[in-house]
Amino acid sequence: MLIPNFVQVTYYSGTRGGTGKTTLAVNTALALPQSLGGRVVLVDLGVDSTDRASRLLGVDLSIPGVTDFLMGDVNDVDQIIVRSAYMPNSVFVVPPGRYRSYQVIYTDVSARRILDRWLYMVGAIAMRTMARVILVDLPAQPPQNLLIPVLVASHIINLVMEYSSDVEDVLREIDDAYVKVLATKVSKVVNVILNKAFPGVDNQEARIRNYAHGGAVITVPMVPEVHFATAVKLKPAILLEPKGQLGAFKKAVDNVVKTITKQVRLILG
Repeated sequence: MLIPNFVQVTYYSGTRGGTGKTTLAVNTALALPQSLGGRVVLVDLGVDSTDRASRLLGVDLSIPGVTDFLMGDVNDVDQIIVRSAYMPNSVFVVPPGRYRSYQVIYTDVSARRILDRWLYMVGAIAMRTMARVILVDLPAQPPQNLLIPVLVASHIINLVMEYSSDVEDVLREIDDAYVKVLATKVSKVVNVILNKAFPGVDNQEARIRNYAHGGAVITVPMVPEVHFATAVKLKPAILLEPKGQLGAFKKAVDNVVKTITKQVRLILG
């Protein structure tokens, strides 16, 4: 069996926005280099001004990005890779680029061509940066011709759900529409991350475990200070002093990072 030299880890929340997916992706990106002992690249697919990941990592959004590469306007990955403002020697970022979602949806570029360019792009990025992990932050309701290539290429999919009464319905929809279909082609590790949770209030973890295929169910507590750091200060919460509830968030992120590190090492052999 061919063993990859990098692992693509994708954060996805289906049609749900506001799940805290980007916050987790950014904080994971900053914590993984130390845990894994290698470089990390975060690919931000936040089209239509949902580019919070790039903003949190201090990236200039005026430069070309991933959509410019996929649409064929840029062919050299060096033009789309940027060092993060934090841990610049270990964390790199690829911003969304200048295309809007409607332009991606109605492009003349075929879905097969986008898939081919995505596979080439992530491989070239991993080689140029010597990264062991490519993290991908998908927006809520991404264009299908972006979503499918990203999920196809993923080794690990983190389904980030906000703690709510209908979380099982959302997970079932994602599972039926994408995960089960992809699993018939290539095996994927699927983790379910219950974000903004109230531990002890409900036993949702047990009910959704069937949607974590080969992966884990991880709970991240509701911490208002994380929202303040992300939305107001535009700074990753993991970089703040872990006082009070921020300590609980950091502990949960450490659990996410520990889980991903173990899975990445198994995939890389």
